[in-house]
Amino acid sequence: MLQFHGGGWVSGGSDSAANDFFCRRIAKVCDVIVLAVGYRLAPENRYPAAFEDGVKVLHWLGKQANLADCCKSLGGNNRRLNGVELKKVNVQGHIVDAFGASMVEPWLAAHADPSRCVLLGVSCGGNIADYVARKAVEAGKLLDPVKVVAQVLMYPFFIGNNPTQSEIKLANSYFYDKPVSVLAWKLFLPEKEFDFDHPAANPLAHNRSGPPLKLMPPTLTVVAEHDWMRDRAIAYAEELRKVNVDSPVLEYKDAVHEFATLDMLLKTPQAQACAYCGGNIADYVARKAVEAGKLLDPVKVVAQVLMYPFFIGNNPTQSEIKLANSYFYDKPVSVLAWKLFLPEKEFDFDHPAANPLAHNRSGPPLKLMPPTLTVVAEHDWMRDRAIAYAEELRKVNVDSPVLEYKDAVHEFATLDMLLKTPQAQACAEDIAIWVKKYISLRGHEFSY
Repeated sequence: MLQFHGGGWVSGGSDSAANDFFCRRIAKVCDVIVLAVGYRLAPENRYPAAFEDGVKVLHWLGKQANLADCCKSLGGNNRRLNGVELKKVNVQGHIVDAFGASMVEPWLAAHADPSRCVLLGVSCGGNIADYVARKAVEAGKLLDPVKVVAQVLMYPFFIGNNPTQSEIKLANSYFYDKPVSVLAWKLFLPEKEFDFDHPAANPLAHNRSGPPLKLMPPTLTVVAEHDWMRDRAIAYAEELRKVNVDSPVLEYKDAVHEFATLDMLLKTPQAQACAYCGGNIADYVARKAVEAGKLLDPVKVVAQVLMYPFFIGNNPTQSEIKLANSYFYDKPVSVLAWKLFLPEKEFDFDHPAANPLAHNRSGPPLKLMPPTLTVVAEHDWMRDRAIAYAEELRKVNVDSPVLEYKDAVHEFATLDMLLKTPQAQACAEDIAIWVKKYISLRGHEFSY
């Protein structure tokens, strides 16, 4: 099985904790060898880079099979496993072919059956899998002994110019809303080719090239009830069935996009809530450090940096109202995160963990807090409350500047896809300048 991870073209990885856990589960349940495919990400590598990488892996698999056969004909090392003799190629052995020196993967050579290859794609990985399947059909016997016998498309990242009912009704659905997806497509497709009916985006686009649908392999499609992408994936499956391709759809009720793969990473409800709350944790730790005083010697917290902290409260601020549906982490998702994080009996947006200025906030007075640099983004709904906290610190003479970045969104300086933007680079430099005021290289004043 060749598995293509998700991530909206711009993030994710074949070796991420979530993907590794998911692949291990599939390998165990299906009793298959799973090869998790890493492919080039946008915006550094736009279309068709990811698609080309998918096809290259298919050819690599064929090459491995042919090299393994060649090694066997030349003689290999005989090994036994549970009483069964295996041909295992010397790991150091190389076969020189028309492409140069290539190393055979001995484990694949001993156990894999490339004539029964299944493609599995998650989200945008589903688009890649479908493309690779089409190319496999076109190649035919040129891929021998590799044969794609089926594909699994898990909530594929399909879209089109004419919106479906789910794209309209569920545009602001949890975990991956349509506005974020539109941005992902803008980052992935070359500017001159940007079109939601691009062959990479719409599997039923009028300009989609490749073999007729009736030649496609059996296709299992997985969709989620609350995923805006569901209708188009179902429509594709229906078109396949019309030409007698085995193409069932598994629809999961009360589920959202990535429901079967996010679970692998977020093993506990608390883990999901912690994804964006590092600022809250830092502020809590700083308060506890103040309370402990000399009990922590020689450790001394000399400053803290709160980057777009995950603050909230019962009385909404202007930014919480105006920017509730902002990119990357909208307020509805955040509310869900807090519900998963706080004990049910303690759920309150003015909980001390949520609101730094809550009336029931315990701990030392604000005037004893360490110097605090606050980083906020113009288009982040959390910005106003973070700024208000900084203002309260300044009222009691705590050095508490605010760095606000224009045209920026929540996580602008830490999201993979935005790390190389001017705002992200400027933010790192600005933080360094401020922190240097409080950290000495002499050592005894350095706080860990």
